[in-house]
Amino acid sequence: MDLHYLEYIVEIANMHSLSRAAENLYITQSTLSQYLSKLEAELGMHLFERRRNEMTLTVAGRAYVAACEDILQRRKELYQQLSAMAQEHTGSFSVGITQQ
Repeated sequence: MDLHYLEYIVEIANMHSLSRAAENLYITQSTLSQYLSKLEAELGMHLFERRRNEMTLTVAGRAYVAACEDILQRRKELYQQLSAMAQEHTGSFSVGITQQ
């Protein structure tokens, strides 16, 4: 499941900065800025208020980030469940045969 784009928005919100978020995500600031611009154009509204040295969430941005965090948390829980299932189904067993 590729949810990197949701992680991008959450990281921008946490860092209050495109450059710091890009650095933490190991992508270029330009790539992150382009993604954010495309997303905001698709939504028809800004998710962040851009100030000189800081980005803050708009009302729409807070709702969007909350949904992103919820989805990412659900993914984490799902992966944990699947991992637990995989561990339950691994192991070994022995078969014994007697001679007559």
